Amino acid sequence: MATGTPSPALQKTAMRSRDIEADDESAPTPAAPPGAFPSPSTSAALNAEAAELRDGSDVPWHVYSAELKALFSLCGPLALSGFLMYARLLISLMFLGRLGAVPLAGGALALTVVNVTSFSPLFGLTLALEPLYGRAYGAKDFRAMGAWLQRGVVILWLFSVPISALWWNAEKILLLLRQSPEIAAAAGLYLRFLLPDVVLTATVMPVRMFLRTQGYASYILYANVFAFALQVPLTVLFMDYAGLGMGGAAIASFCYNLVLLILLISVGLWRGLFARCWPGLSPRVWASDWSVFLGLAIPSCFSLCLQWWAYETATIMAGWLPKPEYNLSALSICFNINAALAGVNFATGTSSSTRIGTLMGANQPQLARVASRAFIWVGLATGLTIGAVYAIFRDHLVSLFSAEPHIVHLGAQLFVVCAFYAIADGPQNVLQGILRGSARHKVVALCVLAVEYPIGIPAAYMLAFWAKLGIRGLWIGSLISLCVQFAVLFVIYLRTDWEEQAARAQRQVAAAKAVMKKAAVGPAAESDASTPLLQ
Repeated sequence: MATGTPSPALQKTAMRSRDIEADDESAPTPAAPPGAFPSPSTSAALNAEAAELRDGSDVPWHVYSAELKALFSLCGPLALSGFLMYARLLISLMFLGRLGAVPLAGGALALTVVNVTSFSPLFGLTLALEPLYGRAYGAKDFRAMGAWLQRGVVILWLFSVPISALWWNAEKILLLLRQSPEIAAAAGLYLRFLLPDVVLTATVMPVRMFLRTQGYASYILYANVFAFALQVPLTVLFMDYAGLGMGGAAIASFCYNLVLLILLISVGLWRGLFARCWPGLSPRVWASDWSVFLGLAIPSCFSLCLQWWAYETATIMAGWLPKPEYNLSALSICFNINAALAGVNFATGTSSSTRIGTLMGANQPQLARVASRAFIWVGLATGLTIGAVYAIFRDHLVSLFSAEPHIVHLGAQLFVVCAFYAIADGPQNVLQGILRGSARHKVVALCVLAVEYPIGIPAAYMLAFWAKLGIRGLWIGSLISLCVQFAVLFVIYLRTDWEEQAARAQRQVAAAKAVMKKAAVGPAAESDASTPLLQ
């Protein structure tokens, strides 16, 4: 066969490939909200300036300032958004309490099932999108962002199927776990009414991270505020006026996510984000590279679930202590307050992950190195602030939930330990975020697995029962585990080769572009897409 002139089919394929590349380069970039991130040219200049000071000495303040501004533009809105999403669950419990002790206990048990079986695994899976979105955005490969959005939604929908089956049969499962028949029936009823929320949550999470990566965290906050404002009226409407009781509270929670999803999609359409990032709806797009997503998602899901389940283990052990009604009440109060306020630490970690992922995609390793150092200090500052609140207001915090003197005394003692926990939790969350932003999810998962269960839970048991420290021993065990995790992650962080991490990110970006070309122009481009996405 003659080799001098390409066949018409190959010529057509090449022309379509060039058209796609030209479209990627010429189409306008969707404008991020003012002040959300430094501009690409500014980031490049800051990276060059940081590269001249590799030892970290005398880094100009304006380099740190620009990165801190980028972090705070994400962290503040995300922390408030997370608080509102947690507060909506407390509102449901407040209204269920009006129906009596059994509906309240059933609702509380149902929300525990929601957190353990739905929120933690789905959110853990969504964390895989942090580096994938960030690298694509940093490299201005917007179609890859759209492709990862499609894959994320489809994969989370598939995971929603077994979760939905679990919820539908929750009453039977809870009875097998020797729960009270009345409480198990109430929890099962609540979960059946809440069943559509599984798919909504699986859709909201990837869309929310899609907007967050592009600097629209403030819009996410506005959407949460609007949805939260409707929570009480909708709960009253469905519970009282529609006469649905517990089911009404579940429907109101479902409506929160429904309104939130509609608003988030509206923001994406209004700002042109979906139009710019949409690669077309094709199985060649959303059904490809699942191994890449799952290679990051499974470790993330695993590590997050391990941490959540460790907390539940501490709750179970608290029930083994003398006077369990007091110990469980005090532990529950401290746990819920810590979950609400520690959201600031978690938001700092996720914001750090988003920013580091973007800098990796933009091939700016030196700026990522400087930014990560600044983010760790921010994490320490937030941890110190929350710890100070716990230490100073410990009696008042417990008194908000109980007037029982013994519970207040136990809770106040526990908050002293919580203060030290919060201090370590701040920088530890940032370190996890930095590693996730550079696509090292497996490292985080292995660290949690190697520390939480072999060290944390045994230490908690021995301190609580052998050392007779009671519930303080349970939380001290968690504190020991957290400190060991921090030490391990910090050593890994110090040994990070930022140039190698950036090069690894560039290989993934190039491979993602090849996959998109293959999906757009057909089998002729197949040979260009053979590079593994994660090397």
